[in-house]
Amino acid sequence: MSDAVFPILQLMLGIMIASVHADEYLEPIKNPFDDSEMFTANEVAYLFFNEKVTWGEANLICPTRNGTLAILSDMEKSSFVSQAMAESSLATENAWVGGQRVGLNWLWVSTGDFIPSEPEEDDPYPPWVEPPALTVDVNSSHPFDRQEKHCLTIARKGHEDPIFANLQCNLSRPFICQISPPEDDGPPKPQLPPMMLDQTDYSFFIARRTWNEAVSHCRLVGKQLATVSSMKVVENLAQRMLRTRPVMENAWIAGHYENGHWSWMHTEDIIPETPDENFYPPWFYNKTTKTSGCLLLDRHLRNTPRFLEAKCDRKRPFICQSVKKKPEDTKGPEQIGTTNYYFSLTRQTWSAAKTSCETFFGSKDAHLIYAKEEENVRQIVRYMAERKDELHHIWLGGQFKGDGFKWLDSTPVDDTASYFYPIEKHHYREMACLNLDREDHNSPLMYGLGCTFKQHFICDSEGLHPKCAGCSQKESQIRPVPPPPSETHIAPPPFPPPETHTEPPPPPVEPQKAHLTTSTTQKPTTTSARPFEAAPQEPDTAEPGEQPLDMAPLLPQVNEESEKPSDTSELPQPEDQQ
Repeated sequence: MSDAVFPILQLMLGIMIASVHADEYLEPIKNPFDDSEMFTANEVAYLFFNEKVTWGEANLICPTRNGTLAILSDMEKSSFVSQAMAESSLATENAWVGGQRVGLNWLWVSTGDFIPSEPEEDDPYPPWVEPPALTVDVNSSHPFDRQEKHCLTIARKGHEDPIFANLQCNLSRPFICQISPPEDDGPPKPQLPPMMLDQTDYSFFIARRTWNEAVSHCRLVGKQLATVSSMKVVENLAQRMLRTRPVMENAWIAGHYENGHWSWMHTEDIIPETPDENFYPPWFYNKTTKTSGCLLLDRHLRNTPRFLEAKCDRKRPFICQSVKKKPEDTKGPEQIGTTNYYFSLTRQTWSAAKTSCETFFGSKDAHLIYAKEEENVRQIVRYMAERKDELHHIWLGGQFKGDGFKWLDSTPVDDTASYFYPIEKHHYREMACLNLDREDHNSPLMYGLGCTFKQHFICDSEGLHPKCAGCSQKESQIRPVPPPPSETHIAPPPFPPPETHTEPPPPPVEPQKAHLTTSTTQKPTTTSARPFEAAPQEPDTAEPGEQPLDMAPLLPQVNEESEKPSDTSELPQPEDQQ
């Protein structure tokens, strides 16, 4: 064979191999009307949605796309979907599918087919991450064991192996529909530019849809069906409905009847059955009259806007609203195992997170969470997976010092643990702060990370209480700001009884000093001069008969190198100067 022919054969062989490997990858079909992706296998199309909704809402949306939540009734289908999740450009970790516990059995709800709680000995299906419990352990030390987890998600183990995980149905997750290709002439268009009210924008759609279809369309354009929770919102929406063309007589909003009461779909807040003193909610008959259906905002049948119960399959215009970014669900201390910890509301660098823990509790005894024992590590990762807003990464209270990672209490981190991922030592300067990830739904992975990354963190209070006197529960959550100044009045130290003789006049060379001194002895004053303005003129030591105030416990904690507070008007003053 000549030298000229051989390179040509090599090139042809390379092209053939590349084409074979290209065919091994799944190629999604992009939906032009939303951010979904479609993967097809064996005449079944799976539509991936990145929008995070509850299982119940996902179960409503899929029928509006001519399908159901995905039915993964064998290992072949499960593997295809997990492989598609790996190839998808959407950020899907866990995604809702069509399985749900009914009574004591797990079923594919759209078909009624049974899902085994354990795989057969020679069959890996169903690929449960752990067998689902049939009962709730109300006495468990782990809070997530005391909650009902009756809805099914699919996740990936490794890169593309499927695993099933059961979660609480009211958590928000992406979802996967099993559908036929949609036959639609395009999505509805908003009638007017959005109306802004209380930092929420509302869009009005004249196209007539069922309530389920309205829920679906709002989500697919990055919004949600409108929650109308006050008379101010009711009246403003009704005025805008009047100005649409054609005029909107009524429109779907997010109320529906479920579990024995009327409630808002996205917040799960119950809508009262009768109006309050502000005439809210404005029921058409001044009370609820139906025990099924969905809610219309009506401005046509009476002069004032009303809530009107209607059958959900009626086609009506609808109103979407922007999705408010809710703070993470951190209602005071949260329990992991048998210990209470405090979870951050924001993402911060490692150094800022460490300072926040100390500042929040007013003590260096409070610290970023340690994860020294394997059982503790796995409890934390499980907590991260099963929160309402799932977590993937958190800062730990460990840092690289000397020849290895150490906890903040100077004890060494166990770098021989199966979940510890070592890195080359010459990278430790760049990856000096300890991070905890979760993989395969609930598998821990601990490693060093660059300290300037911003991510969530958990504080261990060591039994301390938040340094926030009189704070509400909401205000007691960790935020990346200095602690509020103490409002508690600190009385000055004991002082001698007032003297009865008249004060001598001040020396002529210092006419101001008589009334600007910080003496604790009570004296009459005739001016309203601000005490702190004369502070530089005061001596460093107390005058005879005076006792200095120790202000250190009242000052915000700052680093030695940081700037001192410029506004000293917030600091307590002696009683005779307040």
